[in-house]
Amino acid sequence: MKFAIERATVRDAEEIGHLFDLYRRFYGQPTDRAAAIAFLRDRLERDESVVFVARNDARGTIGFAQLYPLFCSVALKRQWLLYDPVHASRECVAPALRAGCWSAAANSESRPVRAHCPSRLPY
Repeated sequence: MKFAIERATVRDAEEIGHLFDLYRRFYGQPTDRAAAIAFLRDRLERDESVVFVARNDARGTIGFAQLYPLFCSVALKRQWLLYDPVHASRECVAPALRAGCWSAAANSESRPVRAHCPSRLPY
């Protein structure tokens, strides 16, 4: 499956909010799409996280990942915590992620991710 990874903007919060709500439901939270969208929108508006969205021609948005900034006192650099990797799949989230697009986010071929997050992803 071919896909593109792009940095999300506040305008994308509505589109990826459905996937974020499904992700939260997977972890036992009650459905609340409005709250999921508001959470994403707040993080993006306040620059408290960076969100990358994966899209393909056949299905549109197929997933997203949210990264939160950390600071490493040993390396004296900013690092990024890869959190909330979400894949639009009916199967269990983890196998879909292992097989899919977020492995691209962790390698040097993913230009949007590396352009914004040049330091390593610690987790």
